[in-house]
Amino acid sequence: MRIRAFALAAALILAVACERAERKGPTESAAPAPSEAASEALVPGEVRVGFRDGRVTIECQEAPRGLVVEKLAREARFEFTGELDARPLTLDVRHQPLEPVLATLLADLPYRAQWRFDPKTRSHELARLEVGEIPAAAADAAASADKTKRRDMADALRKQMRELREKASAGEDQKAEIAARRDERVRSQADLLEQLRSSNPEMRLEAVEGLDPEGPALAVLLEVLKSDPDPRVRSKAAEQGGDAEGFMACSGLLDALGDAEPAVVLQALESLEFSCDASVAPIVSQRCAQATDPVVQGRCAEAIDFLQ
Repeated sequence: MRIRAFALAAALILAVACERAERKGPTESAAPAPSEAASEALVPGEVRVGFRDGRVTIECQEAPRGLVVEKLAREARFEFTGELDARPLTLDVRHQPLEPVLATLLADLPYRAQWRFDPKTRSHELARLEVGEIPAAAADAAASADKTKRRDMADALRKQMRELREKASAGEDQKAEIAARRDERVRSQADLLEQLRSSNPEMRLEAVEGLDPEGPALAVLLEVLKSDPDPRVRSKAAEQGGDAEGFMACSGLLDALGDAEPAVVLQALESLEFSCDASVAPIVSQRCAQATDPVVQGRCAEAIDFLQ
């Protein structure tokens, strides 16, 4: 990936130089292109980072990688956690999308990017970047927090059920019937959330199939997709995610492309085609580049073509 970064920088410098050379008149002196002059003006360790309209510009001369990423986080306004080394980088990247720039900067490190959708610009923005492996203690704490969240959600749904029951009027048959249906639906969802805690995968599979992906249970479905030990349960969660809309569902399905089980990845690709738009195609392409299963590779190509 270091070669890719150098190649990208060299290509950008060459493109700017050629463009300036074409516009130079016959009487003008052969002064160096502005991009070359700017690069020569940099001292070792210096970093210049710009971010506008979702595109990144980075100029640096033997600058520590950690400093480059920290400055990029400030300019692009995303949260950054983790530790980076002082590996020296020399780059001249001009107006490139953020996603491939991150992939180049962090090619040899594990990282996780969480994106959000901005309805004003109708584009995805990087919200948080985590670099490095998640410590076991943090993973245990996250699992504990997830269990607490499920219990709280179940309690909230039961509370909603009681409120709906109290509002039902015995004297109005139609209103009572509607309230009864709502009551039953809320009770069913709460019971299914509790059922997800079962050690029996068949019980969890049944629970995932019954949960409403367009309701508050979507967050739980995405957590099951990420962490359930049974691939059948994860695959069913990926299928349910295809019935949801919004960036939250797309983000969970994109993460599922890294699942070790091909069946889960195939289902995630199918759901992505229905729940996400063309803006996720570059991310799907990047994640699919790691696939080794020939069936998954073929399905990846179909999904990317469909999304584009």
